[in-house]
Amino acid sequence: MAEIKKYIAIDIRPENTRIVLGSVSAEKVVLTPVYQFSHKPIQDDDLVFWDFSQIYSEVKKGIGLAAKQAGTQVWSLGINAFGNDFGLLDTSGKLIENPRYYNSSPDETILQKASELIPEKQLFECTGMHFSQSGSLYRLFSMRQSRSAALARATNLLFIADLFSYFLCGKRFTDYTIAGASQLMDIRTGDWSKEILEKFSLPAQILPKIINPGTIIGQITAKVGLEFGCGPIPVTAVGGNDEALAIACVCSPENQAYMYYGNSGLIGVEVNNLLSSNETYQAGFTVRVGIDEKVQLFKNFSGLYLLEQCKKHWEIDESELSDKSLIKSASQASSFAGLIDIDSKAFLTNSNMPDTINKYLEQIRQKKTQNKGALVRTILEAIAFKTKYIIEELEKAAAKKIDVIQIVGSLAENILLCQFIADASGRVVLAGPAEAVLSVNILMQAKATGQIGSMQQLREICGNSFESSRYQPQDAPKWDKKYKRIKKLFEKR
Repeated sequence: MAEIKKYIAIDIRPENTRIVLGSVSAEKVVLTPVYQFSHKPIQDDDLVFWDFSQIYSEVKKGIGLAAKQAGTQVWSLGINAFGNDFGLLDTSGKLIENPRYYNSSPDETILQKASELIPEKQLFECTGMHFSQSGSLYRLFSMRQSRSAALARATNLLFIADLFSYFLCGKRFTDYTIAGASQLMDIRTGDWSKEILEKFSLPAQILPKIINPGTIIGQITAKVGLEFGCGPIPVTAVGGNDEALAIACVCSPENQAYMYYGNSGLIGVEVNNLLSSNETYQAGFTVRVGIDEKVQLFKNFSGLYLLEQCKKHWEIDESELSDKSLIKSASQASSFAGLIDIDSKAFLTNSNMPDTINKYLEQIRQKKTQNKGALVRTILEAIAFKTKYIIEELEKAAAKKIDVIQIVGSLAENILLCQFIADASGRVVLAGPAEAVLSVNILMQAKATGQIGSMQQLREICGNSFESSRYQPQDAPKWDKKYKRIKKLFEKR
């Protein structure tokens, strides 16, 4: 009988955290949910912060429950989280203040000030990324501009996943999947960019050592272990960026693209080398090195953000409103009632999203609607059309034909959306695994302990462990006709 080892995975998102126990054999990974909890950000004037102490307390509780449920040796634990946020430590290793939340926007003039220090094309060539207020670079630059007392006191900076690992095991580190998303790392060297740090006058000495994903970096300290009643458990740097974990489970033949939605959506392909061409830059792509050191070329899009914001508004009056009921209503609504660009700046709001969409429809001379199903269908169709548009851009930038799109993460469970994407793109859609992030978190730990020998084996285990659904394109002429119209909206941006 093949050896089965058990591991703990912790997935920290902006408003909820999940802890699972993973059992790994030579052929399969099995995930057992152990603990899940919600957490809200802390508002302080114009800034928003993570409630670190609450989350950390709950994480420790979840680890204790998982260790107890394992009933045998736990070989490792690993943490992934939203990659751009960070905490600052003082000389004694204590957290100076709660980490600033990802949508705690810096000064609106910060991008203009940044562009005066470095041209965006030069930034892209170094980091593989464009100007973005959500990046760690701009958070740090904004803090320096405002003469932040916390930054002045800081002796160490740790990103969210690494911050929790540090408080568990006492080791300070980051891995290149997180560093690469910060806009502080030079993707050409895999180290912190001296050029960026010098241009923005940022303290290089506070940044942690960058290590490879799949590295065991220490074990839970005896003091922490006593708090939840378990022995020493090794802590592994799994590749703490959720996007990198999700993408890692995708087998990437030449004709296949991937699609994932975490805190934002992304659509991309695996390429053979760094693509920093002018065309890649002009098209707004991101270039990043993945967990297995393969180069990823992708574009972010707003994904389900509009739908999530609509649901939040509707839940004010209908607390029991479910995703399932909304999707059912959308399936019964008329096709193409409204054509929108989900990435329009008009939707950069946390206010009444249904009203915002209707105002947008009115501005582009389309009919408004108060019907929930019609609005949801409009959003899902818009995601499908935007997917086709990005796929066409990818084919040009990567000089390859894409015939298949593999959707991983929660999007894979949305049957209606998966079919719409197949229909709009005219390509086969493979949906699954839905639990890509947690699965690869567990399997990267198995790789670190030597139970798994390669990334190829990791991907094979993912494929063996979860069923995937296949969607064939339908009604191509109908979708193609509408695409020609909505494409004009995309090209105006």
